[in-house]
Amino acid sequence: MKKILSALFFSLAIVAIALGNGIDVPTRVNDAFKAKYPLIKTVNWNLENGIYTAEFEENDFSIACSFDEDGNWTKTVSEISEDDLSENILAYLEDNYDSPSIVLAAKIETEESITFSVSIEVEEESEDEDEDAETKEYTLIFDEDGKKID
Repeated sequence: MKKILSALFFSLAIVAIALGNGIDVPTRVNDAFKAKYPLIKTVNWNLENGIYTAEFEENDFSIACSFDEDGNWTKTVSEISEDDLSENILAYLEDNYDSPSIVLAAKIETEESITFSVSIEVEEESEDEDEDAETKEYTLIFDEDGKKID
């Protein structure tokens, strides 16, 4: 399932890239991006609701960094590894789910906060005795200290 979700994620990224071609990125937005990520050379831009988002890869992880039309940074969403999750987050998952499998983890940074999004798969027994267990997916959000946000 993890491979399917990864393929879906990258397929969506390709579609976003294709749709993002030809976007006229304002100089101040491009300059702000280059100041924040000076070593990144390959960037795909898209525009939605006046927010310019640069999508790129760094150290084999996908990153999306957003700016308003004046070049002000608004948000960065970075794919992270399971090893980058805090012990509090991992403990919460183990305490509340039976053998959770982490599908995707991301760090979300804004001026106001840092949060973590964790998508997990859990195999759950069916309520019907004649049916096999089913796999369910959950996406959970945690604050910077690893406390689950409802």
